[in-house]
Parts: sequence; structure tokens; C-alpha cells
Amino acid sequence: MQKQPTNLSTLDKQELLTLLQTKNVLTTEEAALYLNVSVPTLRELRRNKKIASYQPSRKVFYKREDLDDWLLNSKQSDESAIENRVSGYFLKSKF
Repeated sequence: MQKQPTNLSTLDKQELLTLLQTKNVLTTEEAALYLNVSVPTLRELRRNKKIASYQPSRKVFYKREDLDDWLLNSKQSDESAIENRVSGYFLKSKF
């Protein structure tokens, strides 16, 4: 008997999280859920080469390890870092 593909909409939140954490390679829809972003946002990140993806055929895949790396490396700047950049900008600018 052949295993039926998993329909993400029929899983509850806990089952979905468990499934996504056990898979090493995710589809676009799964990766968007994993990152908690919309599919169009994920596609934009891919198009701008901000997130690694693999396309062996027409379908695009994402390694969960790459998604974790992106999450850890895309942190927001803290307030002091932003202030330093802004003050540096104004010091270099000619008014």
C-alpha cells in the first residue's frame, strides 16, 4: 500500500511542528510555515538570494539546516547599533 502525501491543512499545530522538525528537506509551503513567513515572502527571499534553496527540477526545496542558519543570522540590530550607523551617516554626509 502506497503512503499518501501529508496534507498540511489537516494536521494540528503540534503535529505540524513535529513533522517539520523531523524533515531535513522542506517544500516551499513547509519552509514558509517553518519560518513563519508567507510563501510570497519566502519566494522573495529566494529570488534575492538571501536564503538558500535547491531546484533539481521544477519544484523548489529548502534544507532545514539552511533555514535555521538564516534565522540565526538575520537578527535585527539593537538600538545602539542603529544609533551608531545613523550618527556615522550624518558625520559623513555633506549638508
